Amino acid sequence: MTYEFHPAAEQEYADAAHWYEDQVEGLGGRFAAAIGQAVMSILKEPGRFQHLGDGLRVFRLNRWPYKLYYGYDQGGSHIRIVCVMHQKRQPEYWMERLRR
Repeated sequence: MTYEFHPAAEQEYADAAHWYEDQVEGLGGRFAAAIGQAVMSILKEPGRFQHLGDGLRVFRLNRWPYKLYYGYDQGGSHIRIVCVMHQKRQPEYWMERLRR
């Protein structure tokens, strides 16, 4: 199984990791590790997490105020993470990414 981040989601991920690292040395790395574990969980069982409709699902990170919104193909061979969203952000700011 393969995966990719939407370019904007990849930027959100990088920005958050840098912000955490600026706050406390090593915290950005722990955030990145949590994202990596989330991706591995999604790859292992993509249909396990909350279904939001239209093939979109959400993974909520433990201990971090972030959610990963993703979709996957019918064969379950490719995951696309469309958003790495802080839970305090406007909830639908990223929806136009689904059309690209």
